Amino acid sequence: MTDDRAFPELDPIIHARARPRVTVALATLAADDRIAFPRLKELLALTGAGRRAFEEYTVALRALLARID
Repeated sequence: MTDDRAFPELDPIIHARARPRVTVALATLAADDRIAFPRLKELLALTGAGRRAFEEYTVALRALLARID
């Protein structure tokens, strides 16, 4: 059994909102269409505060994954 306190907290705003927004943006593409990441970021309108929050979220996810390995 694992100790939940050993795992970093994930930002609930990003965790809850980012996946559906990305999924919706990608779902609008035709099967053979592609989108560059900078364009995806533009569509999602990431703000400065949002970028910082996403960077912190990424650090937390990497820490979580490192504990699993």
